[in-house]
Amino acid sequence: MMVLILSAPDRILGQGYVVGPLKIDGSVGFSTELYGVTGIDSRRLPASGRLFANITAEGPGFRYGLDMNLSTEQSSIRQNLNQLGLNVSYRWLTIAAGDVRPVFSPFSLNGQNIRGASLETTPGKMFFSVTGGRSRRAVKPTDERFRLTPGFDRWYYATKIGYEHSLTDYFYVIGTYGRDAAGSLKPSLRNEFNLIPAENSTLSTEFGKRFWGDRFNLDGTFTWSTHNGNTSLGSDGSISSSGLFPGFDDGAGTFSDYAGRVNLRFSQSNFSLGTTYERVQPGFISMGLPYLRNDQEQIRFTPQIQLFDRKVRLGLEYSHIRNNLEGQLINTNSRHLAGINTQARITERFSMGGAYRIMLNYIIPEESIRDFDNRQMTHTVTFTPVYKWDQNGLSHNIQLSSNIQLFTLDRFVNDEKLKSDFKNLTNSLNYSLLLGSGLSFSPGLTHVVSRTDQSNLNAFRSQLSVSKGFFNRLVVLSTGTSYTNNRTTFGSGVDRPKAKTEQFSLNITAGYRLPIGDYLRLNIRGLRNSSSTGTDFSEIQARLQLKHRF
Repeated sequence: MMVLILSAPDRILGQGYVVGPLKIDGSVGFSTELYGVTGIDSRRLPASGRLFANITAEGPGFRYGLDMNLSTEQSSIRQNLNQLGLNVSYRWLTIAAGDVRPVFSPFSLNGQNIRGASLETTPGKMFFSVTGGRSRRAVKPTDERFRLTPGFDRWYYATKIGYEHSLTDYFYVIGTYGRDAAGSLKPSLRNEFNLIPAENSTLSTEFGKRFWGDRFNLDGTFTWSTHNGNTSLGSDGSISSSGLFPGFDDGAGTFSDYAGRVNLRFSQSNFSLGTTYERVQPGFISMGLPYLRNDQEQIRFTPQIQLFDRKVRLGLEYSHIRNNLEGQLINTNSRHLAGINTQARITERFSMGGAYRIMLNYIIPEESIRDFDNRQMTHTVTFTPVYKWDQNGLSHNIQLSSNIQLFTLDRFVNDEKLKSDFKNLTNSLNYSLLLGSGLSFSPGLTHVVSRTDQSNLNAFRSQLSVSKGFFNRLVVLSTGTSYTNNRTTFGSGVDRPKAKTEQFSLNITAGYRLPIGDYLRLNIRGLRNSSSTGTDFSEIQARLQLKHRF
């Protein structure tokens, strides 16, 4: 007779599991949602589910990793929601496959998801990394989704090499290349939507240096980008057969431009000063960035000082942002921002925060059309006193937040001045009470008053949340409710049109602690909206989630 005994892995509290020679930590879990709405179109699927995991396992010399996110909301008509990545490391070598999100530099490859593979080596103080794969899949409209704008498959490749003396002393060189796969969409679809495949390459440097006894920290990056907006045509107008970097096609649609940023920070005792200069040229494009605003220059200064044994912190800020760097637009947007903020701990119980900020926006036309000009000024003042104390086993916290905003817009049209004003006052008062039994009680009130030339808004919001643990926190229940009332009056005169909106929300969360130490949580959220304009709707959402950390 043979008896097979299976033993569960040992778990070290707060340090994961130990399975033979492997130490495993991370998290894994699932969530499922149900959703329903009446009165308006549904804002999400009626039912969905998600499975996620982020796990690392370390053994003698090796380290393994898994990053997974699988959702039932995955659809062929948009980019991937499902993510699955695997990696293994041995000493100074790391190899990853699946969905990888490398961060090479701010203006080349920065967080773009790539479905492919990557390799990274760090022998000594040298650094080398290479990655490649599909960064975007083709989107093809269907009869039901005809409004979608289709797009090509996009393939992206990048490499980074450099020297790392420390976290603050380094130098890297980065090269990237991306290209749309024209064959991923049928010619008829390309012609119908006037789709043109493109390609892009970038060359970047990134550096950092700390000097003068670590008082100064200098870092920066510069990227030169070459973009071909139409790979279907060669430089002589013929169909291009080129497409492999460095054989970049210099056709008629090819242009180059740059982007860069430099930061210098000085720190000495209780004083620090940060300065930043950033410039992104109007024609700069990088396929490795999910989002980028080009044609922009920014200068920023942020001095800060701490006084009275660090009980008072005083910070200043100034920045200037403008566009139309090459004078190709008919208007130039220029923004100046200056502000001061402070945080002071008056006593052990009482602290005060405050801030003032002024922002100036100018829309400056070219000399040939000087009959139009916009100037906008905004003043913002904020006060946030906080008082907290403990007494007889009770913990109290009271916070008042007051925000005043004054907005003025001056428009000059044919030497005629048109003026618009906006005034906004927001006050909120919040109180929280924590009892020794674990019961917490938190009410709050918010009042908003807004005045403009065309309308007046008066809004009021009340909220209350209560939480309590039972059976030695085996079960935790919490509920929150809020009521919002918005009243808007338009125009002027006695019979001015009015609008009223009311919202009531209820949020209930229940958690049950499982034997593994994690909570199985159920959250139910309900919302009821009623409006004098006829936009009445109700929606409810229920979510069940378990996330196991180890």
